[in-house]
Amino acid sequence: DWSAQEVVKWLRYEMKVSPAVISAAEQEEVTGAMLREMDRDDWNSLGVSGLASAKIVAAVRKLEGSK
Repeated sequence: DWSAQEVVKWLRYEMKVSPAVISAAEQEEVTGAMLREMDRDDWNSLGVSGLASAKIVAAVRKLEGSK
């Protein structure tokens, strides 16, 4: 299970999302457990755009499928 810092690192270096997305994840201290449960609406409520939220949710599903 990823810590909040590991989630931020993944978002920054693997997903290459905008600083706004990273800031939202840092502010809410999104952990790996939270990341798995979050859907597009959750990301949108943090101010993440629809396209970026879809990208994150799809990548998390892909990661879960590879385990």
